[in-house]
Amino acid sequence: MAPELPANPIASLVGTTEHGVPDIAARILDTDGALAFLPGGDVRDHLRHLADTAPLEDLAAVWDTAQQVRTWALDLCERVESELDAGQLGEAVEEWLRGRQTMSGLAVLEALRDRCWSPSKGTLSALGLLYQREQFALLDRLVPGCQWHLLKTPGMLPPPVYDLFKDLIDQGMPRWNRPRPGGSRGAGRV
Repeated sequence: MAPELPANPIASLVGTTEHGVPDIAARILDTDGALAFLPGGDVRDHLRHLADTAPLEDLAAVWDTAQQVRTWALDLCERVESELDAGQLGEAVEEWLRGRQTMSGLAVLEALRDRCWSPSKGTLSALGLLYQREQFALLDRLVPGCQWHLLKTPGMLPPPVYDLFKDLIDQGMPRWNRPRPGGSRGAGRV
């Protein structure tokens, strides 16, 4: 579809079939071929349940992250417009292009769609992040070893979201490339 874009760790699940990968399909697909681990019914009910039951520190973390994502997205748009006005395509345009069909691109669209960000919009964005983190964690329990390190691919996620998924991202990294205490990465394969 878009070979120049980064690989998406969830995309391989879309192509999962009962015949192609029966052991994984049995864990994640229902009889209709839909992702079985997603909650059924009205997603608003699930989001209300998350809001009622999540620890306050989790709610605070996703609220802060949602605000940071919005700030990042609006700043990216300003930087892209400046580069376009100057006739000098640079890092901002490249960052925008990398993310246009990924989760970071959706964050930009959301920020542009709602220039005036109400508390309810902020809450919905925050709960969406919490929901996403919950579903990724559930998927990781169902199919251990997903390629979560791909979430770190430039353009995949809005940069402020990396910390929410840090445990998954670091767990999925090849052992030789995991951060070491002090921030350095391994020098060679183990």
